[in-house]
Amino acid sequence: MTSPTSGDEYLTTDTIHFTGAGHDQEDGTLTGASLVWASDIDGEIGTGESLDATLSEGNHRISLTISDRQQKKLTVMNDIVVEMLVNEPPIAAILSPLFGESALTFLTADSIDFNGVANDPEDGVLPRESIVWESDLDGQIGIGESISASLSPGVHNITLTATDSQQAEGIGLTIVRVHAPPTVAITSPADGDTFLPGDSIAFSGSADDLEDGALTGASLVWASDVAGLLGTGGTINANISLGRHAIALIATDSQGGVGTVTISIIVALPPNVPPTASIESPVFGETFRTDGDIAFYGIGNDTEEGSLKGASLVWTSDIDGEVGTGEAFNVSLSEGTHIIILTVTDSREGAGTSSVTITVVAPEPTATPEPAATPVP
Repeated sequence: MTSPTSGDEYLTTDTIHFTGAGHDQEDGTLTGASLVWASDIDGEIGTGESLDATLSEGNHRISLTISDRQQKKLTVMNDIVVEMLVNEPPIAAILSPLFGESALTFLTADSIDFNGVANDPEDGVLPRESIVWESDLDGQIGIGESISASLSPGVHNITLTATDSQQAEGIGLTIVRVHAPPTVAITSPADGDTFLPGDSIAFSGSADDLEDGALTGASLVWASDVAGLLGTGGTINANISLGRHAIALIATDSQGGVGTVTISIIVALPPNVPPTASIESPVFGETFRTDGDIAFYGIGNDTEEGSLKGASLVWTSDIDGEVGTGEAFNVSLSEGTHIIILTVTDSREGAGTSSVTITVVAPEPTATPEPAATPVP
């Protein structure tokens, strides 16, 4: 027996190479079934001058028995040791977030990045499905070396468990604190409310935080997407510009958690009442001559703006077009029956009109006197 030799040590997973030779004075070199290999633990291993085999755990006495054609036998023995391979568990470690870092406080809205490594002495780098992340509050949160997850509020014990092919486990641990942002409510004004320019609008709201309780003062910020910062505190009054405003109440707690609620309000002018127009002169049905000026006098009045003046009053004739502006002026018109319209317009483009019909005629021709007759001598 040339291999194995006495004292050799192997693992149960090793393939052991057996080699030996037999010679007989009559038969010469013995081969094949004439050489039988056996273990006192596993029994017959095989036959021949060379073979490979694995053995069970234990202290084996290996025998090589040779037989000639006369069935005379000779046996040689060597003692070897076969040990069970002890499976080492994988090594698992969490790289981030690391336990003890100040950055370990997250918000419920955050997507937290978890990174870890898992290696096994026997299997090497473990496959993705062998690496499991768990939270003691939320249960399993992902699979693989790198994951992203959002967690519920509270202090989470995070476990990275790596399992090798022999079901041995390695575990990495970290602790993550997850903070819920404050809850925010606006009690007034109501969403969709409408106000007039110049109104002092009362804004009222509140915010509650799981750790801090009710938030007050500078923790509460009011802002408009049009007007910008409006003020701080649970209740403020503000005058804001015309338009549609998205009003936000932003609450920030001591952990930096931010909660926001938004409503929409409108600041708009009241419905416009159009002005009224009154023609005082000329009066309906009057007749004028083309060679004389006509006195125009009218009044424009607006509910919001009061008496209107100047270019706010426009006079037109359906024959001559625009004939003047203002409350009073004199102008002559062409011959015909004119519909005179006074249009009064306020600053919001509201308009009112008044009209009269007058007649303008050409002057009657003047008779030319005949020359006096010359007396006959």
